[in-house]
Amino acid sequence: FMNKKYIIFDFDGTLANTNNIIIASWQATFEKYLGHSMPVREIEATFGEILVNTIGRLIPDAPVNEVVDYYRAYQDSHQQDYEVYVFEGIRELLEQLRERGCIIGVGTSRTAYSFWNYMKKLGMDQLVDEVVTMNDVTSHKPDPETIDAVLIKMMAHAGEPYDSGSGIPDHVRDAALM
Repeated sequence: FMNKKYIIFDFDGTLANTNNIIIASWQATFEKYLGHSMPVREIEATFGEILVNTIGRLIPDAPVNEVVDYYRAYQDSHQQDYEVYVFEGIRELLEQLRERGCIIGVGTSRTAYSFWNYMKKLGMDQLVDEVVTMNDVTSHKPDPETIDAVLIKMMAHAGEPYDSGSGIPDHVRDAALM
């Protein structure tokens, strides 16, 4: 990271371990809408997908918005029951990167509300400079729109010019993604 100016992270599974609350939320959702739980491996295979895509694929006959609301409500009301924690060394890494003058970004499939809720609870809300959540983009990971949106915000944060007509300069994209 020594010569990198822009550093982008994901949240779930990279900065913080949210696996247990995600698995529990899915299991409760599957129990309610399918009448049974799912193997944990199948749930883990969905990590990184946006909710509506997973619901459409795994619970195709259910009303998507209702299922999304149920899943999010379950997660919000059961956060205290499942340990969510910052991975060892991450807080120190972010602090060191900031000391070196790096601009730290996060691109996540979470909603802004959910992301900032966890960041504040974990005491990490002051350690990132720019964030793009699922609320900020129309195409979600693995589509590059999330990364591009974070890079544009980070360039603006650094006062680096961005010309929307020519896109993100290759040297910026390459530096951020290496």
